[in-house]
Amino acid sequence: MIITDWWITGLALTLAVTPAGAATVIKHHGKQDKAQTVLIEGDKARMENTQRRGGYTLIYLATKKVFMVDERNKRVIKMGVGEELPPLPPNLPPRDKSQKMPEVDAKLVKLGAGPEILNYPTAHYQIVANEVVCSDEYFSETARSVVGLDSFINTLAELAQDRKQRMGQMSMPLMARDPCMQAQEKFEEEVTKLGVPMRSVDNKGRVIMEVVSIETDVKVDAEKFELPKDYPVMTEKEIVQAMEQESRQQMADPRLEPPENQADKSQYRPLDQNR
Repeated sequence: MIITDWWITGLALTLAVTPAGAATVIKHHGKQDKAQTVLIEGDKARMENTQRRGGYTLIYLATKKVFMVDERNKRVIKMGVGEELPPLPPNLPPRDKSQKMPEVDAKLVKLGAGPEILNYPTAHYQIVANEVVCSDEYFSETARSVVGLDSFINTLAELAQDRKQRMGQMSMPLMARDPCMQAQEKFEEEVTKLGVPMRSVDNKGRVIMEVVSIETDVKVDAEKFELPKDYPVMTEKEIVQAMEQESRQQMADPRLEPPENQADKSQYRPLDQNR
């Protein structure tokens, strides 16, 4: 599956007395028929998953920053272009610089016009690895003209490329990967130019992602795009350090509360509303 992880999350929209704006709402079904939604308004996007409670993700498109809101532990994880990555686990063996990934004959094949999905025309592509079809992908260039989608797709592509490049600079040992996974990674950037991913079908014929609705001018609360003011904002590195500390404390005294309930957040900086 390509790009379809973009459509992570599902959102229950409610109207209240707070100021409301006009948003674009994209809903899709993923694996096991999980309903997910992306909400876009101006230069902000909110993503949630109705089957996964306890958090949501905000993306600020202009600054290319991602904020994962963890409601269970009452904290925010900040990610994005230029943000500090977490350290590698200390027990990882050093990379053998002579080691290389096996070559994969990867192809992105255009088969022609696909079916209309939600009245949007699509183009049908296949991802192929070593002459084996990995997936069928359906993209709509027309749907890309929907308010907010072009900026959203471009931002997610840039975030993915930035993280991929910086992770590649770290001395991680190479691990064997499925040829289809390598083929999908190879075309990650290229497929962002093909339009909105509307449907993805795996090589067993199972639909693993399909957009089921696209709405515009949906009225939503402005606060849906705001971070909780009382949650500390932590980098990925700080999160890893906090989890390691919590784990050590619990091992030293098993009577302590679970780690998610005992984190000391006072050492982290408060939310900067002027980020």
